[in-house]
Amino acid sequence: MVQNQKEQRASIRLLAGMWMKAKQIHNSLVFAHGNGAYSLTSVHRWMQRFMTNNDVDDRPRSGRPTKITGQFLQDLQAAVRRQPPSSLAQLSTDLGVSVGTVHKALRKCLGFTKRPSRWIPHLLTDPQCQRRVNVCRTLLRMNAQNRDFLHSIVTMDESWFFVYDPHSRQASCQWLAPGATRPQIPCLERATVKVMLSIFWDSEGVLLKEFVADGRGIDADLHLVLLRQLREKIRRKRPARWACQNGRIQQDNAPTHRARLVQNHLQRRGTPAVPHPGYSLDLAPSDYWLFNRIKCHLCGRRFANIAELQIQPHEFAHATLASMCVCTRALL
Repeated sequence: MVQNQKEQRASIRLLAGMWMKAKQIHNSLVFAHGNGAYSLTSVHRWMQRFMTNNDVDDRPRSGRPTKITGQFLQDLQAAVRRQPPSSLAQLSTDLGVSVGTVHKALRKCLGFTKRPSRWIPHLLTDPQCQRRVNVCRTLLRMNAQNRDFLHSIVTMDESWFFVYDPHSRQASCQWLAPGATRPQIPCLERATVKVMLSIFWDSEGVLLKEFVADGRGIDADLHLVLLRQLREKIRRKRPARWACQNGRIQQDNAPTHRARLVQNHLQRRGTPAVPHPGYSLDLAPSDYWLFNRIKCHLCGRRFANIAELQIQPHEFAHATLASMCVCTRALL
């Protein structure tokens, strides 16, 4: 737009120097630029100006100064760094400008966007982060030294299962044609009747699973009983591993697993424990793979009671075995 105006002004200056009249110059501009041509009044004004000055640029003029200056952007950045959750209204009040100016400066000049924080289970301290790195390096080294390292691990964990667990909002997403009405589903709550499942498994499948009745959790005494049952399961289902006695157990740092009673039992049996850093769900295969996939498979299915959830083998076994295949491929 500005370049077009300067071209027209240069044309007016040239044609005026050739002693052409204003009407003739205006007709020439209309022929060349159409509706974007200068009016006859503007042609007269620029011809008068070119009698004393040949500059085609506009004269400096006073007007509303812009508020988005370099200093303003620095002040805005400093205010955002001091208080990242600040609203546009709060920033406009602190800096003495309009909300629109703050929004324009943040989005267009600085490229800022406002997004919610990412929720994580626990914020690790520096020592915890370093231990996580050390444990990961140890696991990689053990796997490099022993090709059967992953096959020798028996991992376990516990989780709650409900007689009814509704679908998540993400699971209800579906493709819609343009203009289609979004379907509505009632907001259902998770059932209060629940049962805890403790499961032991390895790269070949499930070794032991135990439902805890009456909605109770698992304490150290019950966990010790399950560890004793696990030895018998390994002897019957994994005779080769039982013969060479090269198995390892991987469990997280729950108080039940770290109990002195449990640790003494593992030491007496000579069962080494795979190191596990605290608050690292992504390094616990049951949390990262197994439980989520089983629960996704069972979401939306309603069981009459806990007994039906435990007795109905088809649904639970299908979900467990399908999840185990994915877990095994991912681990190996």
